[in-house]
Amino acid sequence: MTTVGWCNLLALTVALAVALAGGVVASPAVRPAAVLAGVDAAPTTVRDARGTPVVIADYRRMVSLGLAEDAIAGELLEPQRLVGVSAWSLGPYAWRLAGRTQLSGLDDTERILGLRPDLVVCPSAVSDAGRVQRLRAAGCAVFDCGEARGIDTFLANLVAVGTVVGAPQRAERAAAAYRARLAAIVPPPGPRRRGLYLAPIAGQLFGGAAGTSYHDVLVHAGVDDCAAAAGLSGWPQYATEQLIALAPDLIVTRHGLAADLRRLPGFARLPAAARADGVIEIDAGLIEDPGLAIPDAAAALAAALTSPPAIPRPRP
Repeated sequence: MTTVGWCNLLALTVALAVALAGGVVASPAVRPAAVLAGVDAAPTTVRDARGTPVVIADYRRMVSLGLAEDAIAGELLEPQRLVGVSAWSLGPYAWRLAGRTQLSGLDDTERILGLRPDLVVCPSAVSDAGRVQRLRAAGCAVFDCGEARGIDTFLANLVAVGTVVGAPQRAERAAAAYRARLAAIVPPPGPRRRGLYLAPIAGQLFGGAAGTSYHDVLVHAGVDDCAAAAGLSGWPQYATEQLIALAPDLIVTRHGLAADLRRLPGFARLPAAARADGVIEIDAGLIEDPGLAIPDAAAALAAALTSPPAIPRPRP
């Protein structure tokens, strides 16, 4: 064996030892990307959102368990390499997932194992440590993408998962195309509106502020997120008094909820209530997507703001 060959063998041995120590074991059929490429000193693992090293390999049977993770898999993998997806995916890119087994999440452990995956990519699994450990004990690598926090985490995970599955160039091209879609959005002319995302759920009002896909949609559509400007982050629950204090002149919600919002007690006191375009609905498949459809949702919002609805005239 040549010196280069011995170096590659030593690097592979060390990487597998590290992976075993972290509980990450690829199935025997998986071939590490460093060996496939024949490149000296190539990285052999990528750390996920929890800091766990995941072996870079030619994975053949991948399962994705979240909306953003499904989108990433659809961007990176040949169809035959994706065997299971989230049951919740919808929107303009869900067609890529047709024909795959639909799974509710890590709680669907038995069905996941039945698919014999060599890689599972999932959203934050902090509360599912036992299920993750069971998958790893069965010889399946698990990549935890953490919480979906909008564009930054989506692109970071796109590149990370692309590296893990041995397709880093494909991931970089997909990330570049995504950024180009964002750059192509044309905000409406004139002063920026002050808005926020809001949805009534089970009698409560929830929003999406800094560090969420909803915030990214607003900003890239040319809207100032007044919730983020007030220091709010994540998915706040609002009281009517808070909304009145924030005084948005625009509320963005998903399709079908505008009428419910306008009937809320105190809504008439918001600046948005006085405008014909004070509440704008966006298709749920766009506004609820935490990753690939963010540019589409932002473009739809920008278009709606550019061509607002006409103010109804009273009949004579």
